[in-house]
Amino acid sequence: MRIRRILVLSSMLLPAISTCSSRSIRMQRGDVPRDVTQVPSETIPDPQIENVIPGSYYVSRDPQNPSRYYYNKVDLNSDGKPEVLVQLRGDLVCGSGGCDTFILQQSNSGYRIISDIALTRAPVIVSQSKTNGWNDLVVYVAGGGIMQGYYVSLQFNGRTYPGNPTSISRLNGKIVGTAYLANADISPGIVLRR
Repeated sequence: MRIRRILVLSSMLLPAISTCSSRSIRMQRGDVPRDVTQVPSETIPDPQIENVIPGSYYVSRDPQNPSRYYYNKVDLNSDGKPEVLVQLRGDLVCGSGGCDTFILQQSNSGYRIISDIALTRAPVIVSQSKTNGWNDLVVYVAGGGIMQGYYVSLQFNGRTYPGNPTSISRLNGKIVGTAYLANADISPGIVLRR
């Protein structure tokens, strides 16, 4: 009889627990707007990306919990050469507010960092609107004491994107664009090996 009660209780609690966890993931990520196309991150390691990330700070030395990265190539400034959106994941780079995202640009010797944006969550939406010739980036801000998440638009200032989305005003209006790194919450990513 006692075992039966435990089984009945377990069968009642499991759906509630799984609903809560999937709801919290959705809340943290932010519901991707309906008109936004989603693009999963690449799955093939890119040594040039790994070479430009400051390894001493971002690479976990714990083999059981390595730092990982997710990336997509997209032309943000309409010059015909793709920039790279890279989000790092791991204990060293993520907190309740999100993880670090880098914007890389091609150079003669590989890539160089254009922006280091803290406290970001996947996906990163590349908006159709532009500032100073570069697409605006829309990210979801939540966690770190923020009770209800919201979207912000990061605008290029001529040299870089803002480094802290939490200091940007809430975005109002319809979001139109393409969501990159769209599978970062469900994909294992690529181990950062520097």
